[in-house]
This record gives sequence, C-alpha cells and structure tokens, in this order.
Amino acid sequence: MRNTPATSRAGQNGAYALAARTEKEHHLNCTLIVGTAMRLVSLGSSFASGPGLKPYRNPQASRSKRNYPSIVAERLGADLVDLTSGGSTLLNITESAQGTLSPQIEGIPSDADIITITSGGNDMAYVGQIMLDSVAASWLTWPLALLLKRRVGNNNITESELLVRFRDVIAQIKRQAPKAMIILVEYLTLIGPDYRPGTDGPLDSQQAQAAQRRAAMLQRVYMEATKDQDRCSVLPVADVSLQHGVGSKEPWVTGHGWEIILGGSVPWHPSALGMEKVADLLHRHIDRLVTERG
Repeated sequence: MRNTPATSRAGQNGAYALAARTEKEHHLNCTLIVGTAMRLVSLGSSFASGPGLKPYRNPQASRSKRNYPSIVAERLGADLVDLTSGGSTLLNITESAQGTLSPQIEGIPSDADIITITSGGNDMAYVGQIMLDSVAASWLTWPLALLLKRRVGNNNITESELLVRFRDVIAQIKRQAPKAMIILVEYLTLIGPDYRPGTDGPLDSQQAQAAQRRAAMLQRVYMEATKDQDRCSVLPVADVSLQHGVGSKEPWVTGHGWEIILGGSVPWHPSALGMEKVADLLHRHIDRLVTERG
C-alpha cells in the first residue's frame, strides 16, 4: 500500500533532502539572520502539541516541552507562544473554546513573525477513525471503542468544508498578525507503504487504505488552502515521512499498543523521534524563508 504524492512536490521534497546540514550550522545561520527577537507562534492539535511526550508545558492541552514548536524555538533562540492543544479542531483555532481553553487565535500576538499550524485531522476524524478501528478489533477494548465512536461521528466533514475552514483560519490569522509568515506543517505519515495489515497493527487492508485516503485529503487541502496566498507555505512532512510510518524500519510515529489503556505513550501519534524530525524540517524551512525574505 502506498500514498500517491503529488508529482509537483517531488522537486520541493528533493530540495529538503539536499539541504541537510548539521544542527550547529542551522543554529548559527538562523541566529545570524533572525536574531533572538523572533516571535514563533504554534497552533493546532495533537500532532503539534505532543501528547505522551513528557514533561508537559500544559497537561490540560497535552502540550509537551518536547514537541516540534519547542524544539525549533530553542534552536532559533525564539520567543515561543505555544497554543497547541490535543483534540482541537480548526474551529478551536478561530471561534470555539475547547473546554476551558480559549480559541487559539486569541493568544496570537500582533507582532508574530512566524505562525505554524498543524490541524484539520480532528475535523475529519483522521486519527480518531484509526484509533476507533484499532480498539474495535479486540473485545478487550470495546468499551473504549464505544466512547470513540461517539466522538468520531461528530467530526467528519467533507474536503470542501475542510478547505473553507482552513481558508478562514488563514484569513483571520492575517488580520491578527499582518506581518507573520504562515507555515502549514503537515501530519507525519501513519500508514505508509511498509504497513502490513494485521501484522503491524489491527487495521485490515480496507481500513488502512481508508486512512491513507484521509491523509491524502489533508495534503490536498493544505496545498489548496495556501494556493495564491502571500506569506503562506506548506511544510511537506507527509511525503518526507512516507517511509517512516508504522511498520517501517525507522518509524517516526507510534502504532497501536496497550498504552491506550495503561497510559504512557499515545498510539498513532508522533514519537519523540518524529517530533525531532519535524523540527529538523521546519528549522530548514524557516531558514530558507527568512533568507528569501531578506
């Protein structure tokens, strides 16, 4: 099984591979260009917040001190405003509170330099459906499956509806922080070509293919949402991590396990290594954007 990456992105992904340099070189270059006054804001859900990766900056939001925003901010010497929250949707960025957490946009400073977004998956039950299919495969986790089914059923919108939400997020961010460069950071690949149904996880072939279709939908929406948008770009994490899904030789994500009951790491989410890899990609991307901006 294999996702089908857009041909137009091949050159961009090749550039990321060729741009690999040591972290020391990255830090020196970005510090010289950006300085320590840079304001980095991060928005989005669990693939940005880092559930299971302790210690937490904010336990209520599952906001880890080891997520990619924190790693990149430390490398850049940037002032980080981390507003990410596990379980949030695009509407929790723009208009709806998430429990006691205010809409994320309310925390964006007007002088933000760079704003990252990893969101949209919960709007269309991407990871939620994978987790539901996983726990429904065993009678031991059926009670959890019933709870997940209720939540997944409420978060399932069409591709066009998701695109409208994303465009609204970008428009509101631009009004809130007019100078900021906006980067849509894609989701790490969960089900790549190495996944063996029933061996590497409880998902059967049809369920795995459905998950890949939802992942491809997210990629399309990210690209379309930034099309013809000034100061907006996409970080192609999904394609770069295609060979690092569950079942691969070096996975950057967690698979299904008893942790879903016992606690600890969160299944079907970025691992600590995955967050490091996303941070590497984002660091280089910011470096390039700031250099081009002059």
